[in-house]
Amino acid sequence: MDADEQRGLYHMRIYCLGMSRTGTTTFTDYLANYGLNVIHYPSQMQLMGGAGDGASDIPVIPVYKDLDKMFRDAKFVYLTRENWVDAVEPYFLRKTGRNYGSATTVLREQVYGSVLWDRQKYGDAYKRHDYDVREYFMGRDNFLEMDLVGGESPQRLNDFLGLPDWGLDFPKSNSREKTWNK
Repeated sequence: MDADEQRGLYHMRIYCLGMSRTGTTTFTDYLANYGLNVIHYPSQMQLMGGAGDGASDIPVIPVYKDLDKMFRDAKFVYLTRENWVDAVEPYFLRKTGRNYGSATTVLREQVYGSVLWDRQKYGDAYKRHDYDVREYFMGRDNFLEMDLVGGESPQRLNDFLGLPDWGLDFPKSNSREKTWNK
């Protein structure tokens, strides 16, 4: 069986705990190469109903402990990013003035402490999330921390998930720059 025939043979439950701009779209797109349907920015119904093979982006953050209890075989990947607050500031400033639905508004308030960009609040939210995730998963074998934006190899993710190495690179989805390491 060649690589194209093997795609889609994998089924597992994977939740990505990365905040905005940590590579959540890249993570989701990479796993799609293996036929995994990890839903990027799922609705609450998709998330709590167990749709797909898992989920990524900030809807996962407020409920990851519940998901861990609901899906005991789930694996959790925490995406980090050096200088996160500096990286997300232009992203959120570009979104100033947009009208968001109530679900997005509630989610941003819940995760970041503010719907609108606030460097201090968002930075504190990242630090809190970082501490909470590391504390919660300390010593657990269903947890992996990665810095995709910083250039980590897909091999660590493949090994953690038990996926074969097909020589694929992370696709750098949703990136404004040609390379992440700037």
